[in-house]
Amino acid sequence: MTITVEVTKEHYIAAIMAASYADGNPDPQSWLQGVIDAACRSYESQYKVNFIPLAQVMTRLTAMGKLETILTAAQNNEQLGQYWLLVQRAGGIWSGSDDSIAGTAALVAVGMLTQEEADALLAYPTPVYTTPINS
Repeated sequence: MTITVEVTKEHYIAAIMAASYADGNPDPQSWLQGVIDAACRSYESQYKVNFIPLAQVMTRLTAMGKLETILTAAQNNEQLGQYWLLVQRAGGIWSGSDDSIAGTAALVAVGMLTQEEADALLAYPTPVYTTPINS
């Protein structure tokens, strides 16, 4: 899915151009994309988009037959233990976060998960909202 935004009001275009140049970016389109990306990151956190709760992580690992092996390894391997602690403290994983990607990569590197299993663990179906989230 792609969402395209079109700015049509001339005074908005002028404001975007002025802000872009004031920030030292001579490309208003790339500047605006950065603004939109920052807003989207904020919404991602606010609405927990891409967040997989701990119970779901454990369910996925159990279905793969990997949960007990990973929990045991986390007790004996400092790096894996730190990643598991991060998951517990956060109450789950953010599927696109650097820590989640690094943690699953560490599990792949030691042979506890295949890359396909790591991808499945981090999979987050993009919801399609037809009504306001807060309704």
